[in-house]
Amino acid sequence: MRIRAPTTRSVTACVLLAVALAACSRPMPPAQTHPNPPAEALLEVQGTRLVGTDARGRVRWELRASSLAVDHRHQVTAQRAAGYLTAEDGTRVRVEADRAVYSRGEGRVELVGRVRVVAARDRWAVAERMTYEPAKDLLVATGGVTLRVDDWTVTALRLVSEPALRRARLEDGVRVSLEGTR
Repeated sequence: MRIRAPTTRSVTACVLLAVALAACSRPMPPAQTHPNPPAEALLEVQGTRLVGTDARGRVRWELRASSLAVDHRHQVTAQRAAGYLTAEDGTRVRVEADRAVYSRGEGRVELVGRVRVVAARDRWAVAERMTYEPAKDLLVATGGVTLRVDDWTVTALRLVSEPALRRARLEDGVRVSLEGTR
């Protein structure tokens, strides 16, 4: 019987296996609890990423959150959410909010509290609440809505637009101002 000397490849494989096993055997850090978990939460995950796709598998929205909770209705609530909405034409717009709520089956994302959508440096909107419906390529904002496009600032109670804010309709209490004219 002949014994072979170990090759560089087999030594490397053994070292990688040992490192992988050592990494897997580390103790888990202690779990942290959310300071105010939703009353109906069944599951809470901290430091996570949520992605919504359409029926064709295209990413329509992506959010990162400090934590999220899932309740018995399969509603996901994300705290301090920030990420992107993707319009039907592929345009991505940045979004952030105090809270995002996704209800499984409804296919929409509701953003609540200090919501900001930035389509470009000179095209953005802020409101207290926005709902994004990817299937309709529709963004609806309510509560202290401000839309900024170039030098124009428009405030209203409601905004209906596609996510890139190129075709926006503002309703109820509309006020328009042009920068440099007051």
